[in-house]
Amino acid sequence: MKTTFIYYLEKDNVPIYIGKSNYPKQRMSTDHYKNFGSNIKQYIIDEVPIDEWRFWEQFYIDLFRSWNCNLKQQKKGGGGLCHHTKIAIDKIKQAQVNRDYSHLSNPERSRKISEATKGKKKTGDLSHLWNPKRIEKIKKSRTGKPHPKKSNHILQFDLEGKFIKEWNSAEEAANELKLSSNRIRATCLEKQNKSGNFIWKYK
Repeated sequence: MKTTFIYYLEKDNVPIYIGKSNYPKQRMSTDHYKNFGSNIKQYIIDEVPIDEWRFWEQFYIDLFRSWNCNLKQQKKGGGGLCHHTKIAIDKIKQAQVNRDYSHLSNPERSRKISEATKGKKKTGDLSHLWNPKRIEKIKKSRTGKPHPKKSNHILQFDLEGKFIKEWNSAEEAANELKLSSNRIRATCLEKQNKSGNFIWKYK
């Protein structure tokens, strides 16, 4: 059974947002730091069946709001209306009977988590991306290779290495040949060997 995650964001020990994502850590770096700032923490609340996430996201939003949490939701949650049948909703509600959520709003819990994780890398921490050794390794791997943003023109070859044509961009080649521009670029970056039975290189 495929599942997804329901999580909440916390700022200054106060819950501010309920969300759903298959990849919660990635969601932090792509959206949440930009929207809420870097001083936020993320906690997984539940792992739920992927076809029931709308119900559970709305459930937890309502739950946290019942605790007077001022959530900064742009929508009511759930990505829209829930399309479960009444029977399915009753089964989901029954599964929640007697589940205790008091630990989520306990200030003592936040204090213990803060102490336990002090000095450790938090969810969504991207500091490793600026590691000097990593940067030097990337530079060496690109030595002698044109940067894709500085060289839009690409060269098309057959599988035997015979030159076919020069294109102004990956998009132009993809549109003309009905191929994927992303895969053409990946071939130019040597992330894959070929695309559309052709070899591609940046000029």
